[in-house]
Amino acid sequence: MSRRGENIYFRKDGRWEGRCPVGKRTNGTTRFVSVYGKKYSEVKTKLMLLKLKQTNTLDKTTIYSDGTLSAWMTYWLDVLYAPYVKRSSSDAYRTIIESHIEPTFGSVRLTKLNTKTLQIWLDELTVRYAPSTVHNIFRVLNSILSKAVDQGLIQRNPLKDIRKPKYEVKKARYLSRAEQKQLEKTIRQDGKLEYLLCLYTGLRLGELCGLRWDDVDFLNNELHIRHTIKRVKQSGQKHTAVIVSTPKSTSSERTIPVPPFLMQQLKRCRKENGFVFESTGGRYIDPRTVQERFSGIAKQAGIIGAHMHTLRHTYATRCLEAGIPYDVLAELLGHSSPLVTLKCYAHCTGEQKHCYVNKLHQLVEKF
Repeated sequence: MSRRGENIYFRKDGRWEGRCPVGKRTNGTTRFVSVYGKKYSEVKTKLMLLKLKQTNTLDKTTIYSDGTLSAWMTYWLDVLYAPYVKRSSSDAYRTIIESHIEPTFGSVRLTKLNTKTLQIWLDELTVRYAPSTVHNIFRVLNSILSKAVDQGLIQRNPLKDIRKPKYEVKKARYLSRAEQKQLEKTIRQDGKLEYLLCLYTGLRLGELCGLRWDDVDFLNNELHIRHTIKRVKQSGQKHTAVIVSTPKSTSSERTIPVPPFLMQQLKRCRKENGFVFESTGGRYIDPRTVQERFSGIAKQAGIIGAHMHTLRHTYATRCLEAGIPYDVLAELLGHSSPLVTLKCYAHCTGEQKHCYVNKLHQLVEKF
């Protein structure tokens, strides 16, 4: 039986089949080409791309199928978005579409979407999910509908006048100097160099796991960030998968100075090639494993509310306390601009506040 009139059928062998007309036979009958897949969404994408190849045009009735939001989302994601971003980014968007947008509005025609219905839907999401999750869903759908406006599929984005839930970015959790001292003591006892390296370089978790020996410059005491490892959720799958790729942006590919005492420790375990931090069997270490181990170390050190990214926040905070300018810190952290760094770390630690107030008291005493 065809699904929603799209010429897509579920076969007896458990696969989906899509059929696309590609011309006429000599006897006048229509000739079809079939595409197959284990998932309906997979066949739908293949069928749409086959139609695109056949027409070589942005004909709305052909490319966007029945004019539904589902058809446009498939085209937007697989043709306009996914080819130009990291796989982890496209997988994240695909998950949001399939989990939150498709079930409610997939069968609705683009031209029938309206602000009132979308506002009710967004209000319901606000009750069920955290504000950050709702904002992510809104951002994805807004990108999809904005592109639909650009393509002339709809005249106006119905999300333009939507009321979003209030969302405040949480302040970065960083370690106080006392906490850092205690954590370093515990790390040295356990011999876990990876956590000490994060604390003094600001590496992201994926960058740490993706670090290879040929990325370590022992001559100049530097690390060259060229790889990252992530665990991502795959579309239609229950389990996540680990992928090795380049950093998420050009600014993330950078060179970071390393304190000499850390380089000395790296030299003691130096190898010719492979990953700096390996799992059993010489493969890369899973980011999830690194996180779990850190949770145990933090608990042992008596530190509450810390995670792997806390080490990066602590590094940034110590840099600011040392007077490092925001533009330099942005390069060290791999941010796209100093404005991003300023937004994340425009705060003063308690120790800084006391230091500034003490300076004020010193000035008063001179009068």
